[in-house]
Amino acid sequence: MFIVLQSPVSNLYLLLSILYFSNSLPFLNYHLPITAMLPNLQLNDHLRLRKQHPCGSYEWTVTRLGADIGLECKGCGRRVMLTRRELNRRLKMNLTRHEEQKKNSTA
Repeated sequence: MFIVLQSPVSNLYLLLSILYFSNSLPFLNYHLPITAMLPNLQLNDHLRLRKQHPCGSYEWTVTRLGADIGLECKGCGRRVMLTRRELNRRLKMNLTRHEEQKKNSTA
């Protein structure tokens, strides 16, 4: 069964929507889960980023958590906001060790 519309663009749109909703083509499934691990952070964590700040420092402190992460430069005190995804790309290492803090608090 084919439905023919007036313009070729609308025919293509109709065909793609039928294929998408019938799951005939797996590459048209846009609802794939996000596989990138976003950083698990807490307030006052000390982070080292990949590129240095213009002041020369690589180290930052987490000042705000949410959809955006607030960071404060340890060198000059400049504050910036990054999305979690952007921070995940720029992050080199978390200098704060949370596992040791949890062990010390339970001991």
